[in-house]
This record gives sequence, structure tokens and C-alpha cells, in this order.
Amino acid sequence: MSTSLFQNFKSFLGRTLDVVRWFALRSTKTSFHHWNTHQVTNKGDIAIRESIKEQIAAYFAPRAVEFREIGWGFLETPSLKDISESSDLFVIAGSGYIFSNEQGDIHSRIGEDARLFAGLACPVVAYGIGWNKLLDAGNSSEGRSLNERARRILRDLFGKVELIGVRDRATQSLLAELTGKDVALIADPALFYHGSGASSVPKADDGFLRVGLNLAFHGKESAERIERQHLAICDFLKEFSRRHAVVYHYVQHTYTERAMPRLLRAHGIAVEHHDPAPQDLPGLYRNFDIHISQMLHSAILAIDAGVPTMNFAYDAKSSGFFELLRLTEFCVPEWPFKKEVALAAAEGLIERNTEIRLNIQNRKDELHRDLMHFLDRMKPILASRRSTEPSAGSEPA
Repeated sequence: MSTSLFQNFKSFLGRTLDVVRWFALRSTKTSFHHWNTHQVTNKGDIAIRESIKEQIAAYFAPRAVEFREIGWGFLETPSLKDISESSDLFVIAGSGYIFSNEQGDIHSRIGEDARLFAGLACPVVAYGIGWNKLLDAGNSSEGRSLNERARRILRDLFGKVELIGVRDRATQSLLAELTGKDVALIADPALFYHGSGASSVPKADDGFLRVGLNLAFHGKESAERIERQHLAICDFLKEFSRRHAVVYHYVQHTYTERAMPRLLRAHGIAVEHHDPAPQDLPGLYRNFDIHISQMLHSAILAIDAGVPTMNFAYDAKSSGFFELLRLTEFCVPEWPFKKEVALAAAEGLIERNTEIRLNIQNRKDELHRDLMHFLDRMKPILASRRSTEPSAGSEPA
């Protein structure tokens, strides 16, 4: 994100004013635009992309797989002819590919994608995609249907996709209804992310409960949520720390989240701050006793590491993931936030820690088998395309 010296200085002053308000006035107001001074840096999105690359490369090993990444909204940058001729497979990746608003509309990008995908001669596969629906501030219901125009666009797009794999049952039901196809349920690809395996938090037998923590601060909507309920979350975290000897480890998933450790400290929550590279996230999460998250991919990567996790849900995708993992009691509605419900979930993570870890591993094994069946279904698609070694074109999440 290119900015002038004046804009940088203005953002610096804005961030400074935020911090002063937090500590001096106990304010929860955040000026998101002053913290958002880099291009999108969501580590969860990066983990999805790298997971898919890991999985495809491992499945087709020892044959080499060459990936060409094309960002959402940039499909016309390379020529469609070049993509069709040089690729054996085009993969639609990114678990939040379908996003709908309160009016039931979907992002305009998807309509353009439908037109461009129709011009591809190589087969197209959807890999672990999902349907994002923000929950209403006053209503935690997931019932936010699509209008007829959105349904028509999705029907046109996915009618031309040869193989569809999705992350949750809501997306599976939607696309199966619209296309009449056998839509595979394979979970979010990041649930099987290996990363580097490195860890920056060594285990220690000191009697403290190591609690991972993550809050969402990656857009205007999340800034509004913080202003509305941050004090309630801090009240919950304080009560939990009075019950247990805890060390909170804040795990940063986006660049803008560097504000969150300071905002938490301003309201009495001591945290150790971690800003790992995406590939180091699984190793970091592995050393926590439990994890408390707001961003979904913070929860997914912690559960990937086997850590009992709870989530403050602000999007229907969160309940979909926890339902799939059979952990619904640990998905707490973000609004209205109820401290007693959150405390009960957190206590459950401690009391049933060993049981939950075993259940996570068993469910991951089941879902991984489903993923492998999905990859098996790619083979005849590739065989019909070429008999030479495959390469794959993929979009980053």
C-alpha cells in the first residue's frame, strides 16, 4: 500500500491518539484506517493457499507440480488462452470465495469470474471453498438467503466447474441445490496445514495455563465490533484469569492486529504478543493448553494443532466449522456476548482437555479420508486433459 510521507505521519498520529484514548480514557474506539497501512496480510488466507499447494503436491508426488497463482479479481491479467494452454487444472481456492451481504447479493467479482471461467479450456475445480455470511448485530441467526440474481450467477459459475469441494454443510447444500452435482465436503484446507513445524513457545512445567488468544481487527465491521463489546470480552478474560493461573499469548493474524495487544493491556489484560510467519503458526499453536479465538482461521489452525479451542462467532462460517468438527458447544455467538456462556465454554476446554484432543484427532482423520477421496476424483479429470505430468494453476485465498 503506497502512501505519502504526510499520510504516514497522519496515520501515526491517528494510532497514537487511539492508544492515548485507550489508556487514559478507557475508550474502545479504534481508527481502523490509521492501522491499515499495508496490503492485505491475512495469515489465515495464506495458510489456505499453502495448504492446498501442500496437499496437491503431496498427492501427485513424485511427479512435480508447478503452481501459478492468480489473485481474486486479476483473472484477466494473464491471457485466458495462455492459462488454458499451459495449465492442466485451474483451482478455485480460498475458503471464503462466496460472500453475501444483508441484501442477499454476492460480490461482483463472482459474476465476472463466471464469464471468464467459461472461456477456459482447462478443467476447473473448486477446492475447499465456503459461503461467508456476517451475523447481524442483534441476531445470531444464520438465515441470510441469497436473492435470485445471486443464485443465477452461482448456478452459471459452478455449473461449469467439473469438481466441487467445500468446507461446510451450508455451502454443500447451497451448491448441490443450485447445480444438482455431487458436492464433496472436505473441510477447510487449513485444517491439514503442516507449515514449518517450528515453535517459539517452549513447553514449561511451571503450573501456568498457556492460553492462546486472538481477536478480529481486519476491517471496518470488526472495528465496530470492538467498540461495541471489547469491554465485555475483557471482563470475561479477567474473570477467567481469576479462576486460573494463566498466561495469555496473543497470536497476530493480520498486520492491523498489532493494535490488539495494546488495547487489551489498556483494559487490564496482560498478554505476550506473537507475530509469527504463516508457516510457523501450527508450531506456535501446538504449545498452548487451550485457545480462545475470534478469527476463524485462528481457530482452525489451533484445532489443526490439536488444541482445544473456542470461538467468538461473528460469521456463519464459524458455526459451520465447529459443527463439522463436532465441537458446537465451543462456538459462542459474538453478539449478544454473554460472559457466563463464554466462561462455561472455557471451563469445558480445561475439564475435558484430553477428551477433546482425542476427538479432534479422530475427526481430523475422518475428514482427511474425505479429502483424499476428493483428490482421487481429480485423477480422471486430469487424465482426460493430458497424459503428461500435471501442473496446476491456483488462485490464492
